[in-house]
Amino acid sequence: MFGEVTGEGKNNTEKKNLIDLVRLGIFMKDSLDNISRKTGVNRIFGWQVIVTKWTGYMMTLISPGIYVMVDTGSVDLPRSFEVCNTFLSGLDTLFAFQHMKKQ
Repeated sequence: MFGEVTGEGKNNTEKKNLIDLVRLGIFMKDSLDNISRKTGVNRIFGWQVIVTKWTGYMMTLISPGIYVMVDTGSVDLPRSFEVCNTFLSGLDTLFAFQHMKKQ
């Protein structure tokens, strides 16, 4: 599992975040090639956090040279105890991500 984290600040722009997502996809693809060659596994997971929004991704090698990267869901992470209810309501998404990882 691989990830990318972007905090608050003036460097947190949509363009920068999209470039980071492309870089994450390239890193996942290269890692999947390496893992697939060694173990035969054809699926890898990654994630991106932008300030407090966590998004999970799954990449699958469906045939030689053909990769599919899918957004598996997003969860808003809490900034404080006062907003934990929002986070707890999004835990279903995290559990779905865990379930997909096991398959």
